[in-house]
Amino acid sequence: MDPVSHVVWGIVVTNLLPGPDATLPRVAIASAAAVVPDLDFVTKFFKNIYFLKYHHSVTHSLVSVAAAGFVIAWLGCLIFPGIGFWESYLVALVAGASHCVLDLIMHGTGAMVFWPFSRRMLTGSLLLGLNPKTSHARCHEKSLRVCTVCQLHSAIKAPMMRLGVLAAVVSTFAGPLRFGLALAGAILGLLYLCLCYLQKRKVRRIALGLVPAAADVRAFPADFSPFEWLAVCAVPDGFRLLWLNSRVGQPRAIRTFPKSASSLAVERSKSTKTVREFLSACIVPWVFAIDDGDIVRVQWQDLSYALSDSIDFYAARITMRPDLSVINEDFRERWPDVWRAERQSGPD
Repeated sequence: MDPVSHVVWGIVVTNLLPGPDATLPRVAIASAAAVVPDLDFVTKFFKNIYFLKYHHSVTHSLVSVAAAGFVIAWLGCLIFPGIGFWESYLVALVAGASHCVLDLIMHGTGAMVFWPFSRRMLTGSLLLGLNPKTSHARCHEKSLRVCTVCQLHSAIKAPMMRLGVLAAVVSTFAGPLRFGLALAGAILGLLYLCLCYLQKRKVRRIALGLVPAAADVRAFPADFSPFEWLAVCAVPDGFRLLWLNSRVGQPRAIRTFPKSASSLAVERSKSTKTVREFLSACIVPWVFAIDDGDIVRVQWQDLSYALSDSIDFYAARITMRPDLSVINEDFRERWPDVWRAERQSGPD
């Protein structure tokens, strides 16, 4: 989730706590603790597979949040003499934990909350993450400016961020009414998430009625509206994707994906580090291969991100020679061009 949402909701939940009473120290400590788990974002500027592997992992665990909170509280006491360490630590701990919760409910790879006891990534997929409306056309570039634009663009469009800003501002400067207004803001946020959850369940029921042959139906947010969803239905011959508005009940678009390709090239791609890491984080994997004679291309993608016909989101690409020796392997959240399986035997 974007850093603005993390900061404002970190402030809201810590405004429910008894101290420190001084507004500036409390806000500063909460803000720092609410964004520090995203220090692993630095992997974005290394080889792309490192971002896929390490983002939302160790730094998003409760153990790391507790350790980082201790350091932030200690620094807070040095910068703001007179505030209590344990009160500051509680603020940092709660704000850091709120970061993990928000990343759990956003659609994405999830968060490794229980590391080092478990490396499982948990995700709820209630709120939209990477999407065509906010991702920058130059997302594939390793640019801090581009990443900042993407994050701020996403924040502006997110209803949860708007609720958080309102609740944080009103409660922070409310004096003795701080707790009550923060509680009201937190309740509004929870009600919004309950609405998203109920609409998600409703979309699954609608999709099961429209695709009775589906062995499994999973719903993912398709827009910033809590009523817009993508239903991914596993059917005997592949997948059927339905873009649904939960209030209407009829799909505004349907697309069919055949079963994942099976070939020597696909099997060879599974041995690459990029594909191994991709599959460990992928929710609904799908793959196709394109053989152009001189070059063999294999693309793995996550169908839960199939939000655009003109953009390839969340895909790993392997390029090989005819003898299946690997020329290049890479993962990107957004590719600047589009590979289409129709060149061989792709989706309808």
